[in-house]
Amino acid sequence: MITKIFPMLVAAMLFALGAAWACEITVTNDGEAKEFYSIGDQVILKVTVVLTHRNCREGIDATKFQPEGLEILGATPWKETNRNTYERLIKAEIDSAAENEAILHARRTCNKEGGYGAIKLLIK
Repeated sequence: MITKIFPMLVAAMLFALGAAWACEITVTNDGEAKEFYSIGDQVILKVTVVLTHRNCREGIDATKFQPEGLEILGATPWKETNRNTYERLIKAEIDSAAENEAILHARRTCNKEGGYGAIKLLIK
C-alpha cells in the first residue's frame, strides 16, 4: 500500500515546488472594460509580473508579448510597484486579423519554469 502512495506523494510535492518557482503573470484591462470589442477599438492593458522565486537571472525585460488580433501601439516602462512585483501598461488596438477574439499573451522563460498570463477580448 505504501509503495503505491509514495510515488503519488513525491509527484505532488514536485508539482507544488514547481508551481512555487513559476512567475505569476496577470493581464487585466486597465481602461473601460467592455463585454465585446470592435475592430479599431483601443484598449489599455495592465501586465503585472510577480517574481515569486525572487532571484531570477532573467531581468523583467525578458518578458515577451505575443498579440493575436491586436496591434501594440505603445507601452510604458516596467515599474517596480512592490518588492519583486512589476507593472507595465500596454496600449493596443483591435486589428482586422481579429475574428471572434483578440488575445495578448505574456510569457517569461527561465531556468525556474518561467510564467504565463493572458487576456482574451471578445470581438463582435
